[in-house]
Amino acid sequence: MKNNIVKILFFIVSLNFVHAQNNQRNPLDYKSILSGTFGELRTNHFHSGIDIKTKGKEGSKVYAFSKGYVSRIKISKGGYGKAIYIKHNDGKTTVYAHLKRFSKKIETIVKNEQYRKENYEIEIFPALNEIKISDNELIAYSGNTGGSSGPHLHFEIRDINQKPLNPLNYGINVQDSKTPSILGLKLYSLYKNREIKSSKNLTFYKKDINTYITDTIHSIGTLGFGIQTIDRQDLANNKNGIYKIDTYINNDTLISIDFSKFSFEETKHINRYIDYSEFKRNKKRFQKLFIQKNNPLSIYKKESNQGVISLIESSEYLIKIEVTDFNRNLTKLLIPIKGNKNKNIFNNESDIKIGNYKNLFINRNKKYILNQHNSSLYIEKETFYNNLFIKKNSDSDTLDLGSDTVPLLKSIKIKFKKPDYKNSYIGIANDKSDKLSFVSSTIKEDSIIAFSKRLGKYIVSRDTIKPTITPLGFNKNDWISNLNYLKLQVRDNQTGIKNYRATINNKWILMEPFNKNGVIRYNFNDSVIDKSKNVFKIEVSDNVGNTSVFETIFYRKTNKFEK
Repeated sequence: MKNNIVKILFFIVSLNFVHAQNNQRNPLDYKSILSGTFGELRTNHFHSGIDIKTKGKEGSKVYAFSKGYVSRIKISKGGYGKAIYIKHNDGKTTVYAHLKRFSKKIETIVKNEQYRKENYEIEIFPALNEIKISDNELIAYSGNTGGSSGPHLHFEIRDINQKPLNPLNYGINVQDSKTPSILGLKLYSLYKNREIKSSKNLTFYKKDINTYITDTIHSIGTLGFGIQTIDRQDLANNKNGIYKIDTYINNDTLISIDFSKFSFEETKHINRYIDYSEFKRNKKRFQKLFIQKNNPLSIYKKESNQGVISLIESSEYLIKIEVTDFNRNLTKLLIPIKGNKNKNIFNNESDIKIGNYKNLFINRNKKYILNQHNSSLYIEKETFYNNLFIKKNSDSDTLDLGSDTVPLLKSIKIKFKKPDYKNSYIGIANDKSDKLSFVSSTIKEDSIIAFSKRLGKYIVSRDTIKPTITPLGFNKNDWISNLNYLKLQVRDNQTGIKNYRATINNKWILMEPFNKNGVIRYNFNDSVIDKSKNVFKIEVSDNVGNTSVFETIFYRKTNKFEK
């Protein structure tokens, strides 16, 4: 009897589970075509969701993956832009980002909070079940807000601990019969501590429909491989990330890398995973198929000898690299390799000499405070992944730390003596053009201070040019009853726009970013206006305090019905 009850309960639970699974749906009305895959290599992070194409336009209806309640709403000028987080009954959370706007019931809550705080950027954490979401409920419309480079929906699924999961494991189907592409192969000569001594690009040839092979590689010593690879799907030409890389040595697993799950805490270590120097110099992301020290990534599922090959004289191996996408399409690369000191592929490499008088040795386990001329450099313990030499040279307004070819775990602190002139800031020079990019700087007493996670040439400079404000589609004293939006373009060509504040008749109004060209707009449906003659004013400041003001009178019929 007891066993029968257990079986019945198990059957009921199973039915409920299946029912819950069946109620999950694609967040868009049409077939999923991806412009970005889960775990894809991005700047300073792994991609934590999938990017679903929205036919090149904004405004597609976005539906809840399944029922639950809104646990968080965040709006920011960068990052995810307009984003909504829904907590589901099974403890998972889904995230919908870069939205154009929310559904009516959510949009009302958001607008009220923005006007209450007089700020476009807000974050709301509704109480449990305060904003309930039902199955198939329309929650938003797709857009291009935040750090997006084109219209799409960024969609995430997170587990109960907020670790991102691959949405393709949860019923989001993508048509993909194409095998991954291998674009490049590197052989690394390594020191015993697995740091890179030098590298060689290897040539490979097509053997059959999904297999490539190199000539026999002759080398000796401690070696590792790196691969540049992408995946394309059937209905799009986007260069997406892959799902799995398995490396074998004589059919035994050397290392297995799997992008099915990771945590936000570890994603910054992508710069230890890729060949960071190669990426910064040539914009190519080679994935290192060996594990270096102080690399805590959980994407390594199985490894032998940290993925490193110890090649001795006359030894012979066959290295096989298998690259797989989520749909199990497979591409193989075969590398015959032989231990041969006399024919070593690295024999013609010139020695890399480091440690001259302009180079500074950094022990990663020590803290450094370095003063020279008008500048100071502060380096905390464990700022770098390994011990290394860095360049350090300075004069009155420059601190040169070499090129941005070494990844940092923590920010370094850069301090200069405060210049005599106003509107000063710290910039970092582009390696190729010497054009300065603004680094967030603060003035404290007699110093100007910046924090940065990049090596490079830091220079104290000055910005005396005010931002520009250009009205779009209207002039001063115009009747603009036919306009649904009040649009302006705000720009600053040196340190960038820090903030702006706009009012109509001394009442704060919400100016939303409209596109990536500095266009912002006010929606007349916000109903701030209650008379025909109106005074509009906007103040725009850049990152060093230069401020521009634009003020005008406009006229508008107040009894006009506006959609």
